[in-house]
Amino acid sequence: GFPESMAGEMERHYSPGRTWETLAASFVGLLRLGRVLDVGSGDGAVAEMLAPRARAITCLDASERMVAAAKKRLARFAATRVVLGALHALPFADASFDQVTMLNVLVHSDAPAKAMAEAARVLAPGGDLVAVTLDAHEHADAARAWGHAQLGISPAALRRFAQRAGLSALRCEVVTRERRAPHFGVVVLFARKST
Repeated sequence: GFPESMAGEMERHYSPGRTWETLAASFVGLLRLGRVLDVGSGDGAVAEMLAPRARAITCLDASERMVAAAKKRLARFAATRVVLGALHALPFADASFDQVTMLNVLVHSDAPAKAMAEAARVLAPGGDLVAVTLDAHEHADAARAWGHAQLGISPAALRRFAQRAGLSALRCEVVTRERRAPHFGVVVLFARKST
């Protein structure tokens, strides 16, 4: 049957209802979050999933248009706020958040180590950070087309940024590589600030 034909590579094939949104929405139900900062939050799509499971969510983006869209999307959640600001100079006090997400934003930074240091600064002791970014690559045309300031960031470089910022990298590796050219790899970093 159909499911058996995908054995060993189910994640590579479409089937009705199996989307990244349904997978994410399913796993969010397992989370218990505190004060979350979503750096480079865009229009708030991720924050919308996290909001019911978090004590509070703060979204930060450098685009006025994205901030306006996020405010509209998140209006029904009382414990959310959306802030216009830069990831290199976060407008928050030290140790303000229990979790920080940096999802697909570091490639847009001309100083990703500084952005990581800022995220670590606002993270409370014992808090967790997750960063997702493209792996280092040589596709300058694609980077320009997407407005990326970086040609990706290798796991070794991302781990160094975290360690220099005072975070312990619990996991930092390429978790997937796209099948379609140019075969971008995706790096995920899970890190914790020591208590």
